[in-house]
Amino acid sequence: MRVLAARFPDRQRASAVLDRLQRTLDVTPPDIAIAPLGAGDGRGSAQTVLAGRFPEERLPEVTRLVREEGGEIVADVDERWTRPSPKRGSVSHH
Repeated sequence: MRVLAARFPDRQRASAVLDRLQRTLDVTPPDIAIAPLGAGDGRGSAQTVLAGRFPEERLPEVTRLVREEGGEIVADVDERWTRPSPKRGSVSHH
């Protein structure tokens, strides 16, 4: 699985991609969501980020949908990198 984040110029475009991805990839919260990226100008034009977990084999489709709506991929990481690393050789101090 990959964790992707994409920036959009407004919430409307991010919402359109969210809807399309939910329909075509069958992903739902908490695996995908949108959120404001900044305060904006009060007229709904604030940049918006879409982030989600996607199967690697679907990345070309996800990237294409993001770009079609004017989005830009700003993060693409292996899901394993998002988990806490196991504690190694922890030493107890008594």
